[in-house]
Amino acid sequence: RNNVKLKSSEKLKYVKWGIPLFLLLFCMSAIVPARALCDGLDAWWNQEVNLSGVTYGNSTFVAVGESGTILTFSDGVGWTPRTSGTTKDLTGVTYGNSTFVAWGKKGTIFTSPDCVTWTERASGTMNDLYGVTYGNSTFVAVGYSGTIATSSDGVTWTERASGTMNDLYGVTYGNSTFVAVGYSGTIATSSDGVTWTPRTSGTTNDLYGVTYGNSTFVAVGY
Repeated sequence: RNNVKLKSSEKLKYVKWGIPLFLLLFCMSAIVPARALCDGLDAWWNQEVNLSGVTYGNSTFVAVGESGTILTFSDGVGWTPRTSGTTKDLTGVTYGNSTFVAWGKKGTIFTSPDCVTWTERASGTMNDLYGVTYGNSTFVAVGYSGTIATSSDGVTWTERASGTMNDLYGVTYGNSTFVAVGYSGTIATSSDGVTWTPRTSGTTNDLYGVTYGNSTFVAVGY
């Protein structure tokens, strides 16, 4: 059978960092042949598209990408294209509070309760958004020029003062704390997503990602 190809070209990168993100889909099973599990992928995938983000929630995988692309996979049969209602590039997607949130260029935010019907929301900013996380009953979005916006439901968003004009590329939640990272080693923390405090990272390299686990925050960049 033909291989499934998911293209990530040089012209489109994951957000603005110069790191292409490849969506790799593997079919593995000791009982059901891999060919049978992959049949749906072969049947659906007849074009190439640049994908920038993927998440899982409510028993469904959701991938987003260029020109408003949204794909879902939940039935074991194949990926299904959904109508986002935008041609703007979507750079990421997350799940929290029984809601999918997709974000992207020029402050674009879409939400969906079922990953089928998507509704555009007013983010309160025209700046590009690079990352969103969910914690403490709050969505936090970060982006260009220190942009931070918060929402309790993904529907109504309020812009917050980050204390920096540097781009913020990533955000996470752990240990009752939001941590945002970005350009030239920028790190800011918040307990509620509203009030942010700059921290010293010890580096001037750009930080592109941050996560929490094993009682430790880890930020990466170059």
